[in-house]
Amino acid sequence: MEIFNHFAGETKLQDDFLKQLEDCVNLNVLRKPWSKGNWRLSTTQNSNKEKTIADQGMPNTHVRRFMDAFDQLADIFLWYDEERKEQWKKSMEHWRKLMEMAGQREDFSDEEIDAFGTQCDDFLNYGLT
Repeated sequence: MEIFNHFAGETKLQDDFLKQLEDCVNLNVLRKPWSKGNWRLSTTQNSNKEKTIADQGMPNTHVRRFMDAFDQLADIFLWYDEERKEQWKKSMEHWRKLMEMAGQREDFSDEEIDAFGTQCDDFLNYGLT
């Protein structure tokens, strides 16, 4: 959403970006074989009356599809900064591993608890500034 924030105060450019993002997500991420998705990015206004991105509620199935398509979305929307794009991809790699570990249905062993903590540290220490 860095591009959206870059266009702060320029509503037309923000609206164009949102339309491009929504089209990309609906055609590439949430599409079903028989139809495109109909996802919309929620926006709100901050205290300065500027358009900002609101919290995004979505079902677990959508979240999983976003996570699976994250590298593709990073390629499309972070084209202008190769280093930043790779940083996001690496961060999501750690996040996916965390979610895989957290999703296990059995109780964690002591070793798995330590491994999970290490993976959390890896994700948090990687840092996206």
